[in-house]
Amino acid sequence: MQSNLLKMLTLLVVGSASIACAQNVTRTDPFAPGARTIVLAHNAYPDHGKYADRLDRALASGTPLAVEEDLAWVDGKSLVCHGAKNATSDDPTLESYFFPKVAPAMEKALHEGNKGNWPLITLYLDIKNDPPEHLQAINALLDKYSKWLTTAEKGSDISRQNPLHYGPMLVLVEDKTNDIKQKYFYDDVPVGGKIRVFGSATKPVENPKHLPKQEFVDSLVKVPIDEVNAQRADNYHRWWGLDWAYVEKGGEEHHGDWGGNQQDRLRNIVEYGHHLGYLMSAYCLDGFGAAENQGWEDEYNFGSVEAAKVRWQAAREAHLDFISTDQYETLSGNLRAPVDHANAKLTAETLPTASLISKPGPSFRVAQSELSAHPTVIIFGDQRFTDPANVKVTNPKVRNWQVQEIAKRHPDAVLMNGDVPYSGDVVNDYEVFRSETAAWRDEHLHIYPALGNHEFHGDPQQALEHWWNAFPDYRGRRWYSVELGKSIYTISLDSDTSLMPGSDQQRWLADQLKHLPTTTRYVFISLHHPPVADFQTRFNVSHNPRPNEIALGDFLESIAPKIKARIIVSAGHIHNYERFEQKGVMYFVSGGGAASPVPVERGPNDLYQGKEFPNYHFVQFTLVDGELQGKMYRIADANAPTPEYEVKDNFTIPPVGKR
Repeated sequence: MQSNLLKMLTLLVVGSASIACAQNVTRTDPFAPGARTIVLAHNAYPDHGKYADRLDRALASGTPLAVEEDLAWVDGKSLVCHGAKNATSDDPTLESYFFPKVAPAMEKALHEGNKGNWPLITLYLDIKNDPPEHLQAINALLDKYSKWLTTAEKGSDISRQNPLHYGPMLVLVEDKTNDIKQKYFYDDVPVGGKIRVFGSATKPVENPKHLPKQEFVDSLVKVPIDEVNAQRADNYHRWWGLDWAYVEKGGEEHHGDWGGNQQDRLRNIVEYGHHLGYLMSAYCLDGFGAAENQGWEDEYNFGSVEAAKVRWQAAREAHLDFISTDQYETLSGNLRAPVDHANAKLTAETLPTASLISKPGPSFRVAQSELSAHPTVIIFGDQRFTDPANVKVTNPKVRNWQVQEIAKRHPDAVLMNGDVPYSGDVVNDYEVFRSETAAWRDEHLHIYPALGNHEFHGDPQQALEHWWNAFPDYRGRRWYSVELGKSIYTISLDSDTSLMPGSDQQRWLADQLKHLPTTTRYVFISLHHPPVADFQTRFNVSHNPRPNEIALGDFLESIAPKIKARIIVSAGHIHNYERFEQKGVMYFVSGGGAASPVPVERGPNDLYQGKEFPNYHFVQFTLVDGELQGKMYRIADANAPTPEYEVKDNFTIPPVGKR
């Protein structure tokens, strides 16, 4: 015991950096979804005194660390045990068992004030029964340790996540169907008060059809993940714990061989959860033989530590936030080991950005004398240029109509919101783009594309090379700016990599906006993934705004009052049209270039409430007497033999200082 405690005190200091640095990600928020993968120490309590060293072992494995403590309300006490039916007189309370063991580390962290890896300890309370008096008792206990806790301010709208104010500890609970935790940990908190306990995506009812147990477990891998949960993370619900059987048929105990299909499903599940804004967790990944068993459960056992390590590595590469296991030390050592970059799969997000061209000032300039009397900008996205025979993922007839109509209008700039090719790894898709847009070159149009997720299909480095070959002016860049005459400034961003505070791209953007030309009155920011959009619960749920772009929106709204130019954000990704104004920033979703259309559920904040579908379109902005006049031109009938455009949205965007 003594050696474990000495080791614990050492690793509490050095473990944080070693685990955090093992992550091959570019996010800068230390606790953003996907920013770090840490151990979730499963059942780290004595279990009636039989395994008294579990919490000591967990703490000795290093921080940041998540710890699971099961709680049951028994005879007026909250006991640390697996459930009320299993309670004995030997079972401790959180106050007698957990808090004294972590107090030295918490007080040391507060004294040093180094918040870089806070929260150091995430306390997951698995509450086995929740009568009101149990939840009240937990709240009363947390009152005593409030200075340790990570909190968020409660606003009037639960759907709007407020920033976390990091303490060295974070407290999580799991919300189940029809339980009452949200009432005591969120609803009863007054607006402006501190949320101290954060809930999960609601856990679905287990085995509602009462199938035989293994048949039910085997069925989970077939469930589309958006049927498990389609609710976006909010100010209270911030994490999502998944049974491993959703990833791999049979779960841990009856698993098959691990391969590419399982790896892809795991990555898709984690990405989907991160897109919804959740920290993602999977339970419980063990691998042991009979001689190694320390009271662990067979249903979580892959049979060998080697089999478990394969899944741990896959979870790490997928940026799973928490890996639940009983083998704390082994998994911790695995996470602290350097990433095998030679074999790790690169993504658009993990491609290095430090060497990109990212200079201050405009990347390109177009003189005022080159512009028309009333400068015009057209935005649209999601064209998906590809073999014209492919009519499933895009509409080649519509695509051609759009190109020809834009050429006839001869705008001063065309901002393309990403997904220009269908597959960035297919060179022919760019050849189709070049062939089909010949009219634009004939008209000498200025084309300014942003990178989308389809640009990075396949090997991301090779796909990026294809994009640079197609658009050689932008070689060495993934983001750039254009001073378009005296009044308009355009910025193209890459939402496939980090836009979080402190990232290379965000720092460059902040400098661009800080040093705008004094004559600039309108700033167009184009990117692929939208910072603001109608929240979807039925269609294209995975395309809801992600934390990466929400952070961009928060930044833009904070800087908008400080500059003399109106900010207009143009995004795609959603194959429809939406328009919003939020804190002085205009947001457009213009993804109707030609890609397969998707209906949207429009919320009340959407300034466009048209019900027409599909919405193949582009948006034209014209600067007249210092004021932007905007129109959305929609193809009236995509099945017609020839195109007819109709104006379906008409608006004016005044300069700053004029309403």
